[in-house]
Amino acid sequence: MQAPDIARRRFTKEHAEAMIGRGVRSLADISCVPTGTRGRVVSAEEAGNGYDVSVQWESGHLPRDWFSQDQFEQYLVEA
Repeated sequence: MQAPDIARRRFTKEHAEAMIGRGVRSLADISCVPTGTRGRVVSAEEAGNGYDVSVQWESGHLPRDWFSQDQFEQYLVEA
């Protein structure tokens, strides 16, 4: 049995584009990104019923991560 698709709250286009360039810090471990890691929102892309934002972490060897608005508010804080 497959888990139901959980609806995520997404950014509006305007809000996502306004986030580009802002610095962030992780509040919890996220995949291979330890708590406290700093990064910057570098892009926004349409996803489902809104937009997600991409964070490039300061440590160049870490991959970019994509966040819905719900995920952003749960795992990141502006820094």
